[in-house]
Amino acid sequence: MKNWVVFKEADYAPDTDTLVYTVPTGQTASIDKCTAFSAAGGTITFYIVGPSDSVGAANVIFTKTLAANEEYTFPEMVGQCMVAGDRIYEKAATASTVSTRLSGRAGT
Repeated sequence: MKNWVVFKEADYAPDTDTLVYTVPTGQTASIDKCTAFSAAGGTITFYIVGPSDSVGAANVIFTKTLAANEEYTFPEMVGQCMVAGDRIYEKAATASTVSTRLSGRAGT
């Protein structure tokens, strides 16, 4: 049974590749909602990385540049299915310029 899970509470994304969520052993997960907001404008990149992979260009799901005061709900992220050990990472071009929140379903 899959339960609703907040993968990341709303908070600013750092300017380094940062782990947001890891799918637990024996479970699968899917993203239901991914939202970003920037008061001053900024760029955010999301990655889904396999258990034995490293963060890199091959794992980019989407990069979005937000205008000042823009909020974006990422249809590119919604519905992404992950297996045990898969990880979600994020990276802002400039620290503390983009706030993100991710939620979805996880379970067996």
